[in-house]
Amino acid sequence: MKKIWGRKVLGFAVGVCLLLTMICQNVAFVSAEPEEKTVVVNFEESLNETMSKTIEILNLFDISEIVVDSGKVSYSREGDKVTVTVSEGVYRVGPHTQNVTLTIEDDKGIFDEKTSYNVDGYEGILTKIDSGYDEAKGLYWVKYQGSVTKENCKFYQYTVTIKYTENVRPEVYLTEPKRGMITNGKINVQGYVRDENIGDELKLFFSFDSYDESMTGNLLNENSIISDGTWQEISGTIDLSPFNLKDGDHDFYFWAVDKRGVRSVGEIIRFTLDTVPPEAPVLTPDKTESTNQSVVVSVYYPPDAVGREIKINDGPWMPITDITKNDQIIMDENGKIEARAIDEAGNISEVAELEIKNIDKIPPTAPTINTSADETTEQPIKATIVPGVDNESGVDRTEYCLRGASTKDWEKYDEGTEITITALGETEICARTIDNAGNISAETVKKVTIKKKEDSGGNNGGSGGTGGNSGNNGGSGGTGGSGSSGGSGSNSGGGNNDGNGNDGKKDDEILQPEPNIPGAGGSPVDLSVFISADKSKYEEGEVITFNITYKNKTNVQANNVIVKAGIPANTTVEDIAGGTQNGNDIEWKIESLKANSSGKIQYKVKVNLLEVPEISSSATASITASGTLINKDDDESRTIFLLYSNRFGENFHGKYITGYEDNTFRPLNNITRAEVATIMANILGLKQEVAGGKTYTDLSKSHWAYNNIIAVTEKGLFTGYEDGSFRPDNFITRAEFATVLANYLGLKNVEHDELNFADIENHWAKNFIEEIYRVRLIEGYLENGLRLFKPDNYITRSEAVTIINKMLFRGPLEGAKVPFTDVEEGYWAYGHILESSIDHYYVRNKDQSETIVNKKQ
Repeated sequence: MKKIWGRKVLGFAVGVCLLLTMICQNVAFVSAEPEEKTVVVNFEESLNETMSKTIEILNLFDISEIVVDSGKVSYSREGDKVTVTVSEGVYRVGPHTQNVTLTIEDDKGIFDEKTSYNVDGYEGILTKIDSGYDEAKGLYWVKYQGSVTKENCKFYQYTVTIKYTENVRPEVYLTEPKRGMITNGKINVQGYVRDENIGDELKLFFSFDSYDESMTGNLLNENSIISDGTWQEISGTIDLSPFNLKDGDHDFYFWAVDKRGVRSVGEIIRFTLDTVPPEAPVLTPDKTESTNQSVVVSVYYPPDAVGREIKINDGPWMPITDITKNDQIIMDENGKIEARAIDEAGNISEVAELEIKNIDKIPPTAPTINTSADETTEQPIKATIVPGVDNESGVDRTEYCLRGASTKDWEKYDEGTEITITALGETEICARTIDNAGNISAETVKKVTIKKKEDSGGNNGGSGGTGGNSGNNGGSGGTGGSGSSGGSGSNSGGGNNDGNGNDGKKDDEILQPEPNIPGAGGSPVDLSVFISADKSKYEEGEVITFNITYKNKTNVQANNVIVKAGIPANTTVEDIAGGTQNGNDIEWKIESLKANSSGKIQYKVKVNLLEVPEISSSATASITASGTLINKDDDESRTIFLLYSNRFGENFHGKYITGYEDNTFRPLNNITRAEVATIMANILGLKQEVAGGKTYTDLSKSHWAYNNIIAVTEKGLFTGYEDGSFRPDNFITRAEFATVLANYLGLKNVEHDELNFADIENHWAKNFIEEIYRVRLIEGYLENGLRLFKPDNYITRSEAVTIINKMLFRGPLEGAKVPFTDVEEGYWAYGHILESSIDHYYVRNKDQSETIVNKKQ
């Protein structure tokens, strides 16, 4: 038996099944060869030793084996058509009879009714069936017909068996790009392709935003992939610039085509093209005046920054987290700070630059003291001071003091004025120059002396009486003196020798007051503390970073300060930050906290394995100190966050907002106070029937939102206006909206030490605005390097549901369509509108979004 073996024989020699398992993300890929099929081609018995036949095998990939029952076999193919040729087979010998027709011509036209036939071994008698005359030829003709037989003929018959494999559609699986990715100009393609037809030649194609089976597409790589039957890696980079795509959402289609033109099922991946760079960071120093202290520069990055980089002087660009954990750079010397933001798409912002020039740690030169004399006799000495020189921050002032016979505390010297020394004895004149940064020069000291004039002729005063009740007056002073009369006698003796050149009078003595020790008198202390988390949602196993800021807001020192923070349930301490763990609390003890000073603590905990899918959690920080504490509302602070696990499968969220009767959402419309009240009532699950204890002057029971407004009022979310009105159909302002959310979360109306928004300093709602910023519900707007809240602007329906979703730890939702006609896919708030407006089961994604799960009820 003759055979022709194809490429598949090698595969069968290796094994009947080829199994390759690849782990790619969470997918297990298994490779198997396509099934081998068989077709039989029969050649009927024939006198021909060599025969050919063409058959069609639909969707043919390869012929692995062709066998003929005798002789030789070969084949050729064109597409699905296969031509089989056989020869040299086994034959049988026997007579062969066939019908023949014989035509004879002559010029006489005399023909027999029968004639004998003997040609090529075939013999027989033929019978006349027709005759006539051909005028054109001028000849008569006769036609005979009959059966003739040839003895000892060779008869050939073949049966051919063909084993083949059908062409299998290729498959593709992409690991990159990720669904929902954002890019600014390139797509990196990574993944796998498989074709079970070993040896098949595969090419990879892609297109954007449209696809059909007839399109050619764009070639990923020039080189083809030769299939080995397993999942084979593929990679490539696509430059988007030639395709003229606009910023926004696009669909990326990707497929493989084998050499027969059969294509795989296409992958479709939604991505976003974003070529707009983020706003530049804002660099804000804590000091702009000259200083001899370090300058702390706060770096504010835009909300869409995923890469936050910093560069100091001529150093390299590096993530700011490599330098600091709180986005603050401490500059000990003058220098240059540069910052840039990188968004998720890879766009790089303009570079923000800040030149620190106000640090001066070099003291000025010492001043010079000039005097009218170094020593005199009972004559005043006058002094002037030439201030020292400072070439850095400049001279702020020069001070002087006097020590010795004349005394004076340090006080400012007005340049050009004269200092007059009149006291007898030695006086030290001390001077120092202070620059604008607070550096103090070395002291200059000059000693001057005013001597007493020598007494050359004066006599002692007369002696007093001998002890009588009233002594005599003393004698007059001598001619060289100025002695006074002797004192009158007293009960205990004679007169005193009272005469001296300055009438016995001394310079006044200056007493230094005792230093004022802060808090020594038991003064009340006002402290504050605030806690925040680095994110709002944490999956089990993730680390939560808490930041605590605390401050002494009074002008006296606080002693024995204790900052305490709770360890949230379902977490374990990861970094205690130098504190002491005491049960479920961490304590940091601070022996003394100077007046008007502040500090920061950063500690970390890790989320444990959870026993339920989601837990709304919180962390609390507090501060205490010795003595009397005042204004204690801000002595405790709480922040909120969500703990979740995807091990339990899908979870459920109910809708809390509906659209309008015309099936629209009207995302750009401003939202009214009544609509917000209704949303909050839905969230709280308040029933429509209410007690109605509270009323508003402008709210009737016929208003569509009456019950909801009264319900949320009774819950303390709204209070109305001073005139007793509610104004239900007024648009709600951003400040009012912030206050409602703060009331819902139970946040306090406490003043923050620093404001994060430049436009709320004197606003009535600034405390609530700062509180909801602290718990990561809002970001505000960055304009011209300033963070703004725009408190009196109205808020749109899109903005409202986005912020409420953040408050509820929900969304954005992916994998479904919004039920409204006026919200297009690709709109910035699409996922948050979807989240708020439909009931859905979901799972949480790593980027904190949600994907809908279709679950049969």
